[in-house]
Parts: sequence; structure tokens; C-alpha cells
Amino acid sequence: MNIKLNKDFEIEYPDDIWRGFTARQVITIIFAAACAIGTGALVWKLTEIPPNYCVYAGMPVMAGILYVGFKQTQEMYLEEYLKELSFERKIRHLTFDAGEFDEHETRIFSMNALKKHRKKGE
Repeated sequence: MNIKLNKDFEIEYPDDIWRGFTARQVITIIFAAACAIGTGALVWKLTEIPPNYCVYAGMPVMAGILYVGFKQTQEMYLEEYLKELSFERKIRHLTFDAGEFDEHETRIFSMNALKKHRKKGE
């Protein structure tokens, strides 16, 4: 058995709870199934369509919940990613603002060339 030591063990070998799924993913599956069953039951109760057709009304709800629960962006789940984005938006001025530069004195970069004032008669 060859184990590469440079891998991140938290990502490559997550703690699985049930059939290779993590606890977060199992909770997402249970919640998505409950929402799909609830949506199907609600459609059946309101429209009196047969239950075997009402099941299909819960599929988009379940698919959306599963997508949010399983999708990872830059190895972060959606709420972690949104938290990092909001933190980055709050501190974006700190990373680009130099403390020794006074904005009110002069502009550092300008697309306009400096014009020399000519004296009359030259």
C-alpha cells in the first residue's frame, strides 16, 4: 500500500459515516429526501393527483438541496465560500491601500500628460 504523504488527509481521506458519505452529506441527503417527500405530499393534498406522479414535483427541490449540500468551490462548501467572500469584500481596501500615501495631495497615476505652460511671446 502506497500512501502519498504530501496529500491533505482531511480532503483525500474524509471521515465517512455511511457508505462513503461524510456526516454533513448524510444530513443533506436526509433533509433533501424529507423535503422531496413533503413537496410530493403537499402537491398530492392540494391537487389530488396520484402520488406516483406527485413524486416528480419533489425532484427539483431535492436536486437543489443536494447541489447546495454537495457542491464545493475551492474546497469549501457554499456557506463557507460565501463567508470568505464577504470577509474579502470587507477587507479589500486594507489590502490595496498604502498607509504612507495621502490621497488628497496628488494622484500617482494619470492618463493625462502634464502640459507645460508657455509664456506669451515664446
